[in-house]
Amino acid sequence: MSVKKSSVPINKVAPRPAVHARDDLRRQKLAERKRHKSVRVKVFIIVVVFVLLLGVFAMRHSSLQITEIKVVGTKVTSAEEIKQVVEKKLQGSYFFIFPKNNFLIYPKEEIRRDIMQTSGYIAYADLKVKNFKTLEINISERKAKYIWCGDTASSSDCYFADKTGLIFSAAPGLSKNVMFVIYSPLPVKPEGTKPFSATNFARLDGAVSALPNILNFAGLTDADIDAVRVSNDQDYFFIIQDIAGRGSKEWELRFKAETKLSAISSYLKALWQSAEFQAERSSGALDYVDLRFGKKIYYKFEGLE
Repeated sequence: MSVKKSSVPINKVAPRPAVHARDDLRRQKLAERKRHKSVRVKVFIIVVVFVLLLGVFAMRHSSLQITEIKVVGTKVTSAEEIKQVVEKKLQGSYFFIFPKNNFLIYPKEEIRRDIMQTSGYIAYADLKVKNFKTLEINISERKAKYIWCGDTASSSDCYFADKTGLIFSAAPGLSKNVMFVIYSPLPVKPEGTKPFSATNFARLDGAVSALPNILNFAGLTDADIDAVRVSNDQDYFFIIQDIAGRGSKEWELRFKAETKLSAISSYLKALWQSAEFQAERSSGALDYVDLRFGKKIYYKFEGLE
């Protein structure tokens, strides 16, 4: 009996690479990635440097630089002084690289601020660049509406104030007859301040505007209003020039700031139509009319008790 030999196939396992071979492969791939990254970084740096250099060249190009300064709108302030201020601000460069006179990056707000500080007359400065080369500065000046002095008629320290009650410039040696005068306590350095709140000044401004009509309504057709003295308590002492009266021809109309102007008009008209008052007025110069006590009207004539 014969015995058959059977052969069973044996699966052969592929030999695995050695440990050091795998490490070499990993190091090669890592080194390749580093090389690619280094190339990208270098390219990026070159591009950035090129763009920066191109930007610096462009920003320093003469076609983008302001070469002319034009000041318009000045009547009282000096256009030449403003130009000098602007020229000084346009000198130099940012970080020693970008010129300040480049119309894209010139210090607009700094220039506006310095111009505003040049003179109290300057209310606003509008800056515009035209044709890339010309900086046009349009100046809006304040207009004086009042002369504002210390709290006595003998005060020599007087200033100009605008329609908002802002004291913006000294008025040395100016005749007080030029415009309406306000006398009141002032800060140590009045320029650039508003001695009254917005509400209190609006009341005073309204009274000054309305008083000529009030006087006409009351029958004072020959009277001029020169000034007003305002106390700390906001009492008004209007100085009236009585052209038709006798004596000094100057008297005071006194009333409180919060008193309605319509009431002032009615009280003054009633007084002026009084026969007793007119009889006394024909005999002496009026000193004052005081309307600060409601319906009680007080007045005084010089030389009369």
